[in-house]
Amino acid sequence: SICLYTYLPNDLIAIEIAHRCSLIRSVIEVWGEGTEVNEVVKDLNNNINSLIMPLFPSDLSYNNKSWKATFRRLGRGTKFDNDDKRITLDYFKDSLSHILGPVDMSDKCNYELIYLEDWYSYQLDLRNNSTNNKPSKCYFGRVIANGLNIQTLYSLKDRPYIGSTTMNEFLSHIAISVSNLSANDVVFDPYAGTGSILIAAAYLNCFIIGSDIDIDSLGLLTNHSSN
Repeated sequence: SICLYTYLPNDLIAIEIAHRCSLIRSVIEVWGEGTEVNEVVKDLNNNINSLIMPLFPSDLSYNNKSWKATFRRLGRGTKFDNDDKRITLDYFKDSLSHILGPVDMSDKCNYELIYLEDWYSYQLDLRNNSTNNKPSKCYFGRVIANGLNIQTLYSLKDRPYIGSTTMNEFLSHIAISVSNLSANDVVFDPYAGTGSILIAAAYLNCFIIGSDIDIDSLGLLTNHSSN
């Protein structure tokens, strides 16, 4: 399965894990699950009093705690279009009526709720000429933390200078993550090149020092020439 279960003591631990991991898409607190949307709704309604109401108290609207609902398919290759979203959201209309806060579809909302479909066997079904066109599992829950968008965070195309040996942004982040570094640790890269390792270390609040024999790699020449 593309989705894995884990048990974490609190949200802060989940956020810290997502903050360091490039291979995690999201950490989600599961409120309801099933093999189809009707089963998810039934399970969700059974959990309203224990999971939803403590998070969204009856005076939520007065506290101005905003929320939004998002939709995601994993392993299918197609996204929810507007019609898919409207139809799916209609299933959860009664369940979501317990949430009184304002809807805010921006990234600044207080809570992100998600309906997620896991299609991990979809490609295998296609190769076996299977006619099964259903997700393996469906989930509804609260997004505690989203994983890093490495391509945006360390975007190569936005750097003032890259060389032919500049390390891929994913590889540099993974290399730093497995080094078990903590904030305020010192990272020295004697072969810094264009700084991919140092940029990844700086994101983890490390002190960084770099050197390289090639002055052009360090971007110190305005015309990027080695003359």
